[in-house]
Amino acid sequence: MFVLAEAANNGGGGGGLGGMLAMWWPIIAIVAIMYVLLIRPQRVKEKRRQAMLKSLEKNDRVVTIGGIHGVVKSVGEKDVTVLVDDKRDLTLKLNRSAVYAILNRTEEGELPVEQK
Repeated sequence: MFVLAEAANNGGGGGGLGGMLAMWWPIIAIVAIMYVLLIRPQRVKEKRRQAMLKSLEKNDRVVTIGGIHGVVKSVGEKDVTVLVDDKRDLTLKLNRSAVYAILNRTEEGELPVEQK
């Protein structure tokens, strides 16, 4: 064991900056891959979601995070009123962030949602 440690200290790793870089490159590569595969796409998705929430308008058909379908009747700064059942005039006041998707709009590259 002592012989292996002595060999590593006496030139087994190349020494200097090159040895340091050789030791850290796998960690740098893993961080770069995680950024490209996980962090960057999540940021793009969040920017799209924020843009969708800002563009919410009256009479948009929406689905909430809880799966409730309805039509937007009014939009406030932080909340939105959704008509769920027009026969009973049932409306829900929700946080704007509770809206999952706008059904009557399609984004570029998406298939249109079936309208009933």
